[in-house]
Amino acid sequence: MLRKLISFSILLFFLVTSFQVKSQVDSLKLLLVYDTTTCLYNVCFKVVGGSAISIAHRTQANSQVSMVINTTDSMEIVERFMPLEQNQFFMGTNPNAWQIGTQVFAPAADPLHNFYTFVPALSPAHQYNRLYTGDTIKLFSIVVYNKLTGERLLKCGKTVRFFRNGIDPPSTAPGMNSGDFSNGFTIGGIKQLYRGNLENVGPPKPKLTFERKCSGDIELDLNAKTTTCQFPMNYNWSGPGFLPLTRIY
Repeated sequence: MLRKLISFSILLFFLVTSFQVKSQVDSLKLLLVYDTTTCLYNVCFKVVGGSAISIAHRTQANSQVSMVINTTDSMEIVERFMPLEQNQFFMGTNPNAWQIGTQVFAPAADPLHNFYTFVPALSPAHQYNRLYTGDTIKLFSIVVYNKLTGERLLKCGKTVRFFRNGIDPPSTAPGMNSGDFSNGFTIGGIKQLYRGNLENVGPPKPKLTFERKCSGDIELDLNAKTTTCQFPMNYNWSGPGFLPLTRIY
């Protein structure tokens, strides 16, 4: 009886150990979400493979998130969310102090864009909550604004994107100042988890309603409903019998 109990305990130990070894995130992709309630850009990642249960496998390790914007604009971090400091037992409240690292403005290799890297603090240790395939984790929010006027960029994320590894200028390109802007992400070890960028998530298209009136001439009264982040809106009119017309409302 004692021998069977010992054998069962050994088997249970190996099963638990095997589960913990396999319970690691093995791949993720970066995701940029335009928040229509704050007019900010939420920088996120989506777990596309694996999971993380143990403290070690949930701990933030070396990572770099790089972004590209127009040369007319600038960006900064507004709010931070994940991972949390000393979150071993899911009691953390202080988010990681993500900060801007390397910056290159209008390099000769791509004079129309500015390049930024964002890196996490690694000390003290920070942990995510349990991670599972399909989870989307919001890391931090950024604001993008015109460098001259200070006005927020209200173009719904169309001119803000992640760096594209292997496509955007490498560190050896003219004007990049030897800066490596390649995206990379590790959690719980040194294995590279980054597998690319997902398509940006922008706001829904404005909802248009119209009223047609006939009193000698045909008259259309258009009304658009959308979020405050999408104002002002441009109306482009074109058609037979009159010249194209653009108005801003």
